[in-house]
Amino acid sequence: MSRKQIQTGLHQIAYTGVNGFLLESKSDGLILIDTGVEGSEGVVLKAVESLGQGFKEIRHILVTHCHPDHAGGLAALKALTGAKVYMHRRDAILVATGRAMRRMPPSPGLLNRILYQVMIAPKPKTVPPVKADVLVGHGDEIPVAGGIEVIHTPGHTEGHLVFLARRHGAAFLGDAAANLFGLRPMMAYEHYQQGIMSLQNLSRFEFEVACFGHGPTIRKGAGNRFRQLWGERTARRTKRLVRPRSPLVPPRNFPR
Repeated sequence: MSRKQIQTGLHQIAYTGVNGFLLESKSDGLILIDTGVEGSEGVVLKAVESLGQGFKEIRHILVTHCHPDHAGGLAALKALTGAKVYMHRRDAILVATGRAMRRMPPSPGLLNRILYQVMIAPKPKTVPPVKADVLVGHGDEIPVAGGIEVIHTPGHTEGHLVFLARRHGAAFLGDAAANLFGLRPMMAYEHYQQGIMSLQNLSRFEFEVACFGHGPTIRKGAGNRFRQLWGERTARRTKRLVRPRSPLVPPRNFPR
């Protein structure tokens, strides 16, 4: 089955090589987080039908970032569902023109270089072009499913977002981090240090469940796990090594 229930009203979708997620809401229909690679609409349909529903019940699509395994199916799914699409402006600009990738070197370490060659280097550089309906940024709230907070987490991409669904106590992390061989930074970032600082920022938020694009969901105590790895003590060590810059203050050529 392409769908696995994480908790009541929250489901994981197994795309090709990446995870997506579905939220159920009595008042807002189905909310889809990330759309998989191009051609993933059949996987989504099976997941939705297993809930006794159809494509038209997907009313909102939240996209964590522009990469082809997260936004590749967006154009087709938007056309099929008529759903409202939410993205950060910096990544929405790329997807609107059919681009999916900026320059992205591997993270430090041998394992990251290996994972990069297996998982990222072969990715296509384009996606079917489609425009987002709503451009969201840090601190915004999407008024569906009891309120979904938007957290801007630049690093993996300029416009990477994490979505925090308060009712479920769940953070949808996209590729801000991975849960491969344990909880760890992603194997590649457009700006590695910016990505680490975004993880430090995430460690300040409260969430019980962590839903990853790559790797199994952490179902309990996820926020504490983030604080153990990237909390205040880690932030102090990082400040000794690099000049601090908040992940909420983008570079000059990187407007919100």
